Formats: sequence, structure tokens, C-alpha cells
Amino acid sequence: MMAPMNAARATPNLFASLVLVGLGGMGCAHNHQLEVDFPTHDASTCRGYIAWDAPHVDHVFLSLGGTGTQSLAFVHPTFEELLRTRPVAYMTLDKPGITAPLGDPEALVMNDSEFEKHTQAHLIDCAEHAVDHAWQNFRAPRIHLRGHSEGALISLYLYQRLLTERPSAAARISSMILSGLALEPFETILERQIADWTKTHGLGMRQAVQSCDWPSMKRYFGVSCAYLRDAYVRPSGRTMFETLAQAGVRLPIYVFQGSDDWHTPASFVHDLEAWNTREGKLDLKFVFYRGGHQGSEAAKAELEKLLRSLTAPAQPPAPG
Repeated sequence: MMAPMNAARATPNLFASLVLVGLGGMGCAHNHQLEVDFPTHDASTCRGYIAWDAPHVDHVFLSLGGTGTQSLAFVHPTFEELLRTRPVAYMTLDKPGITAPLGDPEALVMNDSEFEKHTQAHLIDCAEHAVDHAWQNFRAPRIHLRGHSEGALISLYLYQRLLTERPSAAARISSMILSGLALEPFETILERQIADWTKTHGLGMRQAVQSCDWPSMKRYFGVSCAYLRDAYVRPSGRTMFETLAQAGVRLPIYVFQGSDDWHTPASFVHDLEAWNTREGKLDLKFVFYRGGHQGSEAAKAELEKLLRSLTAPAQPPAPG
């Protein structure tokens, strides 16, 4: 459903891994860096990466990226200055079957069979364990979910799970920052993208899905038939917002959306904004920018401004 990491529609990867800034460099080493394996329901694991510089941590950002076969074993450049100047930790996850040294994502190792069987259910499990790890190891910090594309959906599903099954854990989440937001049913998005790509690339993509041809699906989409079966039965992104509204959620949610995003069209995000304006039930704020799924320099600047705002030191009450 989303673009690849460094190109616009060069390949049809469903959910791109990065947004709002190019890869650039991989950043510098940080004072504290950890690699942790987070478990899933069937004994698979996701390699988690954690970095921070400050002697104590008040805020943890769990950054969840998109589909694909790349590793996220680095601090996203958008967060580098924040880690240097604020008591902030950055966390991210690779998918089951992918591992890499933190700071060197190009050195990834893939266990193909583990990667093939991963689904959104595995990613939700790993994200939940990551939130628990942050809470237990950083002395009750404020936790923020930062999700792009697939990661935006995983953030929504995780928060809903916590809200339903573990309300005290849901209360630990201070905000969500989402971009490349998929609001249509998953199968609808996949079909639209396959139909569009078939016009120029032939029937290979459709045939790969119909036959569950894993090598081709990995190359085209970065997901398997097992992933699709799981994703098809999950609520759409739009349904998730409606469910949160019905539950009376007032969590601050920030949505960044590109006007020219082919993978997750802006029209659906405008519809979401109009619905929330009418209903007024969710604390939703929107940042629309000129650009595609991978963002723009203006969007990057807005995101960095938001990160500084969310982590600003609390002001003491005025005297008297």
C-alpha cells in the first residue's frame, strides 16, 4: 500500500518504512543503546532498538514503520536533535525475521521463513511488549506512539487493545503521531494499487497474490498471504477512529497527510477531519502538506516542532 523508502512509486511496497525525511545519514551513536527481543503469541520475536542520551528519560517515542524488507535499526533523523537536547528515548522495531546492528540497518540478516509468516498480529504483540518495557525500565515515562503507514494502523490497533484489555496501560499513552494514514479497508487498498500497477507492470502482481507466490510477493509487497489474511479481517483505519470516538477517548492524535499521496489518498483524511469536526468527539489535529507519501521538508519541520512541544519541560505555576 505504500511507497518504498527512497522513491515515489518505483515499486509498490504496501507500506513504506520512512516518512517526512529521507534516510540521509544514519545518525550518530548515542550514550545508551539497547537491542531487545520482544515476543509474540507464537514464540516469534521482533528485534527492538532503543537509544537515548539523557541521564534520565521522561518521554519514550515508539516509532513503527511500514511494510517492506528493510531494517529500522537506526534512530530516525527527525529524532536526533530531540535525543541530544531532551530527556527522550527512541524505540523502534523490526519485523519478525529481520535483525541488524543498531545504527547499521544495511547489515540486516533475514530469516526468510520467520519473515514470511509474520502478520499484523505479531507486530501488535511486539509493540505491546515494547510499551511495557519502556514503562518498566524508564521509571514511568510518558509514552508516545509514532506510526507511519502500516505503523499507523499498528498504533491504532495497539491502543484499542490496551483500552479494551488493559485500561491502566492505555493510560500510559500520552499521544499518537500518525502519517501515511490508511483509512480504507486493507483489501480495498491492495486491490486499487494492484489494478493501477497492472496497467504498466502486467499481471505479475495479481498472479503472485492469487497463487500465494511468496518470492514474488516478498519482492512486490514485502508481505505474504498469511499477512493478507490477517489484515483483511481487521477493522479499517476509519473504523478504528469511530471506535475510539464511541469509547470517549480524548487522547491527542496528530495526523500528517500529503496532498499528493497516491498510496493513502488525502481525500480519506479530509473526510476524517470533516467527520470529526461534525462529531467533535476525538482530539484530532491535522497537518496537511504539499507532497506525497514520503513527506516534505515543510512537513519534517512541522513534525520536529510538534516533538519539541510534546517534550517541553512543564512550566511551574505562576506565583500568587
